[in-house]
Amino acid sequence: MIQLRKYPFPYVAALAICSDPDSTRNMEDYVRFHDWLEEMPTASGRGLHISDGLFLKSRSLVSFLDESLQLDARVADMVRAGRVDTIHSFAELDEEESGAPALTQALDALSAQGIKVDIWSNHSRSRFSMFTGEGDAPGSRYYHASQLAKFGIRFLWFAGFTPIWGQDIRVQPAQLLEILQHPCGMEPLVVRSCLGIIGKLVLARVSSRYSTYRGNRLLCPVIARDGTRFWSFMRHGARLGRNDRFIHLAEILSASRLDQLIRRQAATIVYTHFGKSDGDCAITNREAVMETFSALAGQTNSIWVCPTSCLLRYVVSRDHLDWTVDQRSAVLTIRGISDPVSGYRQATARDLEGITLSSHRGDIRIVVPAGMRVERSNQGNQFHYLLKEDEVAVPVDSRGIQIQSLEQSS
Repeated sequence: MIQLRKYPFPYVAALAICSDPDSTRNMEDYVRFHDWLEEMPTASGRGLHISDGLFLKSRSLVSFLDESLQLDARVADMVRAGRVDTIHSFAELDEEESGAPALTQALDALSAQGIKVDIWSNHSRSRFSMFTGEGDAPGSRYYHASQLAKFGIRFLWFAGFTPIWGQDIRVQPAQLLEILQHPCGMEPLVVRSCLGIIGKLVLARVSSRYSTYRGNRLLCPVIARDGTRFWSFMRHGARLGRNDRFIHLAEILSASRLDQLIRRQAATIVYTHFGKSDGDCAITNREAVMETFSALAGQTNSIWVCPTSCLLRYVVSRDHLDWTVDQRSAVLTIRGISDPVSGYRQATARDLEGITLSSHRGDIRIVVPAGMRVERSNQGNQFHYLLKEDEVAVPVDSRGIQIQSLEQSS
């Protein structure tokens, strides 16, 4: 029997951090902070692969595009490396007059530089906002939903918070009790928020308006008013997003909470603002950065710490993977992805990165797209077949696939 593993081998839980850059005021600090994370010693020895967001244009904060619409070269390298994967909306309240044509110009400029990102944070306070503004209303000067899809945006966040620690599992009563057991848990605001979440979890069963909360999932399909389809995802917001500063991360990522995530075999996307500093507790202080992420660095053998877009792509592929097995010949064929948002497509190496199949058999051959390799590991009487992108070109047949030889993992 062959089973699809919940998370890439050897991980039993997953965590990403999705930070809004609207408190970032210095590009040098932004880049250096992420360099520190990549260089940080961890249990797995791989550094912390945590992604961030960018502002295209801003009057009051740092702009990632210059006047000629060129992306800062250092950030462009971070995007290509997967360390920046989110665009934080477009306009602030006082920039409404620019309209959608300015956004189109910015996205075209990014495309010309070979820059693509998967995530759009629909968090504008202007009429650019979709669902609550005019961003998905055809005919409006702020309409841009179809332009985002054309650019390659697959995932949207539109102010959906959950105080529940751990998604990708059924809600457990203990998770709701934890909200009230927080030091601020009995504040009237938090109690009302907790009851509101319970109400949304119930209403999600019968109303599409609350579909994001259905089943405590990490993401779900949404349809904008113009018919454009996206994936929508939730972020874990401590105290419903009020604990959103760098100083709060040490508590959010504490050893005890990480242990809970591991025990529950759950995933989460943490909401924060890396740029919101409090004295010495700031991303400019290397000692504070090391201390804040120390517990997480110690759990990287059990928790898959990855960029937000990487986790979202993985969950879509895992949950909608089309694959068959010939039990007699022990050949497993991956056909494609039955994506309910973008439709059926052939699976690419990017889609399948991290997919792991487990079996008691150690002689399974796997048919995968070109550009992939299969890494086999064994744990007890189980063999795990981890699909990974292969940087070395391999011969393929006329269909663009080959039966991979297995690489034995130590």
